[in-house]
Amino acid sequence: MPETCYRTGQVAKRLSRSSYEIRRLAESGLIDAEYTGKQWRIPAAEVERLRKDGVPEIPSSGMIGGNRAARPASNKSGPNGLLAPPSEDLIDSTEDLIATENLLKKRKLERELEETEDWFRNREASDSERIAEQEDAAQARIDARQAEQEKMKREAKWMRYALNSVPYEARGEMDLAIHNHVRAALGALHLGEPDSTVRRIIDGAVAQALGPWRRRNEIERAIEEARDTLPSRMQGYSWAPSESDPGA
Repeated sequence: MPETCYRTGQVAKRLSRSSYEIRRLAESGLIDAEYTGKQWRIPAAEVERLRKDGVPEIPSSGMIGGNRAARPASNKSGPNGLLAPPSEDLIDSTEDLIATENLLKKRKLERELEETEDWFRNREASDSERIAEQEDAAQARIDARQAEQEKMKREAKWMRYALNSVPYEARGEMDLAIHNHVRAALGALHLGEPDSTVRRIIDGAVAQALGPWRRRNEIERAIEEARDTLPSRMQGYSWAPSESDPGA
């Protein structure tokens, strides 16, 4: 876990000294401090040591330079190139300004990172939606094929039933008519209809298709029966109306 560090202004308040004094001690190397390029950072352990052992005397300008990270002092001016030591308020304001700038940079980086993550999240969401749409379309095609197969199986089943129910004498002659009637009847039914309902509908379609055939057979049978009642000399007589007959 990284050690806690304080700015010179914070250390000055803890030790009841000025920020200028703490800065001078850091520049001279008399206290443990690190210069980050914009401000001095003093470890909490060093602050605790200074509180126990006391704060060293501030060195003269010629003694500055003991700390490797310290900036060289000018012979003609005070520390930091000033003609006089900076006030504590100025030092604190400068440190606050630097801290604010660093905070702004940090927030900017955090915002840019969040925007980048949002971009990736949006792309992932878009990819997920596209994949889901493709999967839905594929499933719809599978469902459609299955429904068509079920429809074909049902049609084949009931077509066999219908053709098997045709009288032997009508087979072949009435197959096409029955086929058309049964297909039309099945097309009007839902796949979920119970077999009992479908069977009644198919029976009705077959009966409807066989209607003309049955009527023709009845007429032919009636003619045969009527012919059998005629005298034997007239049973072989065949008559068909001509154009000159009044009833033609």
